[in-house]
Amino acid sequence: MTVTMLIVFTVLLWGVAPIIDKIALTNSDAWVAIVIRSWVIAIFATILMFIMGKTKAVFATDAKTVLLFSTSALMMGFLAMIAFYLVLKTQPASKIIPLTSVYPLVTALVAVAFLKESVSLERLLGVGLVVTGIWLVK
Repeated sequence: MTVTMLIVFTVLLWGVAPIIDKIALTNSDAWVAIVIRSWVIAIFATILMFIMGKTKAVFATDAKTVLLFSTSALMMGFLAMIAFYLVLKTQPASKIIPLTSVYPLVTALVAVAFLKESVSLERLLGVGLVVTGIWLVK
């Protein structure tokens, strides 16, 4: 698959999954959702690791990398997801998804501050468009 195809695939999945989540949350609880989602991810990832022969790579990963992935998992995979589900359960998906999708703005700012990434005119324009989009959705 090309990079473009992977990006389109990702965008489509990220665009449809919250709708499925919203429907599922009508009969469930946000905490149940996070547990089921985590189990499914763990099971499928483990199966695919075995199929691809990459299980040794997990055990060869250094402690710093494990800590960084663990921190990311707690932030994005647990804390952010539970907050997202709690809001999604009670608010319209068409309003919540765009509002929670401003995280690229945060990523851009943090990347400049901590990863010393450059600030270009295109990036500033993109940030401006994100802010405009938030204002239009509110």
